[in-house]
This record gives sequence, structure tokens and C-alpha cells, in this order.
Amino acid sequence: MSKKLKLRYKFLLGKTKKEISGELGLEYNYYPSDIWYYEIAITFFFRKTTLILYFTEGVVTGINIKKHYGKINT
Repeated sequence: MSKKLKLRYKFLLGKTKKEISGELGLEYNYYPSDIWYYEIAITFFFRKTTLILYFTEGVVTGINIKKHYGKINT
């Protein structure tokens, strides 16, 4: 399932931080950080699905989707 989700967010590759914050919002992300997190789903049992965006020089260079309980460990 995470491969399908990854493909769903593939369009974000190559976008700048300004474009990402305009589309997804800033949420709890620290603007100068090179890694941004977005919670995209929470199940009934509090299992979270998090979109992780990796930036290089202000442009998205990597995308990861992680399913977890509680805090995320990267």
C-alpha cells in the first residue's frame, strides 16, 4: 500500500518549500529544516501514516511514507 501512496505523492518531487507549504500547508514543520513531516492518515487504533519529504537546497529530492504508532523515528 505504501508504494501506491508514494506514487500518489510523486508529483511533489522537484517542488520548492514555498510550493509545498502552499499545497500542503506548513503544519508543524520548521521552515529551514531539510526534512518535513505530514500526517496523512490516522486509523481507529491510532496508527499513523506519515509523509516524509526530504529537501536538498530547498527542493524536494525524496519522498517516504511511514506507518507507525506514537512518535516517528527517522
